[in-house]
Amino acid sequence: MSTDDKPDKAAPAAESAPSEPAAEQPAEEKPAAEQPAAEQPAAAAADAPRQPDLSEEVKEQFKKLEVVLRETAEKFRTQGIHPRVYAASMLEVGILALIHIGADDAKIREVVETLIARNRALRKG
Repeated sequence: MSTDDKPDKAAPAAESAPSEPAAEQPAEEKPAAEQPAAEQPAAAAADAPRQPDLSEEVKEQFKKLEVVLRETAEKFRTQGIHPRVYAASMLEVGILALIHIGADDAKIREVVETLIARNRALRKG
């Protein structure tokens, strides 16, 4: 057998397939959570449980947090821990929490700068 009798290995596979018009492939469906609301099936939206108002939930979380922080700060004072020490410790806990939820360095700086600005304004006012 000569080299001319061998099929060309570099030939694309499409050349060996019968020629038929390409069937249109259906678009890959995204999970409902990734679809814009206009694209989500109406039945799924009607069956989904109503989500609580996150702003109200967040407000409740902050109310609880204020109590915990107030009690914690009082414990630091009664134990004679210097404000610089517990302030640095609490700041570290906050930064660790932001890292834990995936915040990048720029976002952490933004949060810290916002807190500085807000608290300086409260102190002046």
